[in-house]
Amino acid sequence: MRTIDDEDLIRQINITPLVDVVLVLLVVLMTAATATLREIPIQVPTAASSGMSPPTLSIVVHVESLSVDGQSPVDLRTYVHAAIAADPTTRAVVRADGDVAHARVVGVIDILRQEKIAAVAVDVRYGTARTSQTPELQ
Repeated sequence: MRTIDDEDLIRQINITPLVDVVLVLLVVLMTAATATLREIPIQVPTAASSGMSPPTLSIVVHVESLSVDGQSPVDLRTYVHAAIAADPTTRAVVRADGDVAHARVVGVIDILRQEKIAAVAVDVRYGTARTSQTPELQ
């Protein structure tokens, strides 16, 4: 007759009750943690400029013209200089027609940087590129 020694007992330990106890403890701790969360009443100060964003110039570059904030034609340097004088945090968004030469767009961005515009963004359309006019990259 075979007797059960210590080694056989260790092989037969069932860990299912242990996992059940740990999961019950986890649920209890999660419930207790969410029940103890309370909002601390504080008074948040308000500022007059909290909801205001810096002014943004909308610059549209066409093949033969340039418009700023819907005004066309306009002297870009003078317009930007006046906008910076009014608010030094002025930003600019540059939109260009697809047929505009790259050098023209770079020239506009260069003028904006010379006049110390705070931030310049280039607006693009997401979607399928026009592959017939897009040069192949080697």
